[in-house]
Amino acid sequence: IVMYPNPMSDVLNILTNGPVGIKVYDISGKLVIKVRQNQTHKGLNQLDVSLLPAGVYNFTVTYKGNTSTTKVLKK
Repeated sequence: IVMYPNPMSDVLNILTNGPVGIKVYDISGKLVIKVRQNQTHKGLNQLDVSLLPAGVYNFTVTYKGNTSTTKVLKK
C-alpha cells in the first residue's frame, strides 16, 4: 500500500493490491473519514480530503485482515 503525496492538500492517492478499508483519524483520535472495502478497488484510489482542516491524520488501511497505520500531514 502506497500513499502519496505527503503532505497532502486536497486529494490523497492510495495505491493498493486489492480492495481495502480505510479509516482516517484526527490527532485527537476522532474518526473523520471511513471508506468501506467495497468502495475501493485494486490500483489507484483517490480520497478527497479537501474538507479536512490542516493537521496530522492517522490513516488506517485494512487489506486481507492486515492493518497498517500511516501518519499523513494535511497542509
